[in-house]
Amino acid sequence: MNEDHLRVMIAREIKSLGQKWRKRWHKNHGFSVDEKAPNDYVTSWDYVIQKELISVITEALPNSGVLSEELNDTSALPNYEVSWILDPIDGTANLMHHHPHFAISLALAVYEEIRIGWVYDFLRDELFTATRGCGAWLNNRRIHVSTTKELRHALVAIGTKVIKSDADVLSRWNPIFQKTQALRLAGSAALDLAWIACGRLDGYVEEQVFPWDWAAGHLIVLESTGLVTTWNMAEPSLRMHEQTLVAGNTWIHNELKPLIPALKNDIPSV
Repeated sequence: MNEDHLRVMIAREIKSLGQKWRKRWHKNHGFSVDEKAPNDYVTSWDYVIQKELISVITEALPNSGVLSEELNDTSALPNYEVSWILDPIDGTANLMHHHPHFAISLALAVYEEIRIGWVYDFLRDELFTATRGCGAWLNNRRIHVSTTKELRHALVAIGTKVIKSDADVLSRWNPIFQKTQALRLAGSAALDLAWIACGRLDGYVEEQVFPWDWAAGHLIVLESTGLVTTWNMAEPSLRMHEQTLVAGNTWIHNELKPLIPALKNDIPSV
């Protein structure tokens, strides 16, 4: 398997699908919404885009597994040498409210090592890609993380599952808020990581992130010379159900480390 050839081939297919859905967005095509769990929603777009992408990727690699947010099947990793990790819409809450900030996130893992990543913001027509060892790209332009060296000058993205009964949620983030130039909570982990990779953001911290949220963006950040780790500075694992992640360029990542809430929710799911 020529990985960079596969990156380009799948990128072409993702863009073709994304352009179709961009037209649907601009024509105000509606969607249905279901509540999977309290404050956890899925739209009909998630399901249809997932179906279309699975058709493309399993045709490209027939003997591969698929780990997707909307499949509820965690067997893809242990049972397949090659696995796809997919989030058809990362940023579903934004889509529900017609807020134009969400993306398709897709990664390819071989023996649980992420080898290729794609994050496609189809409303902006921005496709972020990376192949391990070959760099990261935004459309046809090579990208790198920012050169911001001090946290007080940094724009940092955060993500949290806000639970109304959690009275400490704001106080937990205050140490980071006090040290940075500004915080952003945009609602799409995949785009946060992609924007780290191209220098639009300097740092990123998010609680309780699932593999389909971060797999593609993780590789794109690494290949743009950035860092991504768990809250306790370990390598993120595709077998961990929920993890707290920190990302950025080397300087900002190192400054964020002592400020990250040390949440105890990193429990393996498979």
